[in-house]
Amino acid sequence: MVKGRELFLSLNDEEKANVVRYDSSILRLHDGSYHLVGLNHENEDSQLISDNMIAIKKVDFIIEDPILLQRRYMVSEAFKTLNDAEKKCFTDRFASIIYRNGEYFLYYDRKKHAEYIVKYGTECKQCEELKKNYSFKKEMP
Repeated sequence: MVKGRELFLSLNDEEKANVVRYDSSILRLHDGSYHLVGLNHENEDSQLISDNMIAIKKVDFIIEDPILLQRRYMVSEAFKTLNDAEKKCFTDRFASIIYRNGEYFLYYDRKKHAEYIVKYGTECKQCEELKKNYSFKKEMP
C-alpha cells in the first residue's frame, strides 16, 4: 500500500484529479507491482492485457432516476456542513434539506432546534446567540 500511495503522491495534479474522478486508477497486481491505468494510460493498459496481467470488463448498470441519485448525494454533502444541533434535528426528522432552484435549504422546527442547541451545542455564532437568549419552558400537554 505504501508503494501505491507513493505513486499517487508522485503524480501531477491533473493525474491525481483523474484518479479521484475514476477516470484512471492505480491498480495493484498480484506480483506487488502498481500500475497507472485508464485515461492517458491506454498503452500501459494494452501492454498489461497482452501480457495477460489484467482483464477489462464493461460494467453495465441502469440509473433509473439520475436526478434522485444526484440529489441524494448533494443532500449528504450538505448534511456534512450542518452543526451538531442541525444534524440532530435532521436525523430526528425535525429538519429536512430541500432543493430549490439550484440551491439547498435547511427547513427546521425552531423550538426543537433551540432545544438541541442547548443539548448538543453548535459552533454557529447566530446559534450561540440564540442559545444565550433561550430559556427552556417545558410545555404542559
